[in-house]
Amino acid sequence: MWNAPTVVGGTPVIDYRVYYDQGTSNYIVLAEGIKNLSYTTSVSLTANTVYKFLVESRNAFGYSTSFSNEVSIRAAAVPTLPRNLANNAAVTASGTIGLSWVNPISNGGSPVIDYQVSYKTSSSQFSVLATGIISTTYTAS
Repeated sequence: MWNAPTVVGGTPVIDYRVYYDQGTSNYIVLAEGIKNLSYTTSVSLTANTVYKFLVESRNAFGYSTSFSNEVSIRAAAVPTLPRNLANNAAVTASGTIGLSWVNPISNGGSPVIDYQVSYKTSSSQFSVLATGIISTTYTAS
């Protein structure tokens, strides 16, 4: 998201062009012809890599001679595994299981949203028991 330029050279802004740098200090065009003051992409990013973005505007006379302020974004990665999975003996009883664990060492650069609990059904197969768990404990009957 960016703000429209305050000086437009006497004619309205037609559209915008977005550039990005993949860490090589060489900006390339990511998209052009953007009519809004924001741009979303599904371009694949490499985890833990810093990307820099710039925007330029275009009016009837051409593209601006300077860019917006540069913005840097670090691409997040998947988190490491939760640690210390344990049976919660205070909860586990006949017909009920209680599990607890500790947050992962690394969240990959973005907060952990939730957890998924699976159970082993064969030597190499797992089935999902629950998804969307937002705490570090789980109880099931």
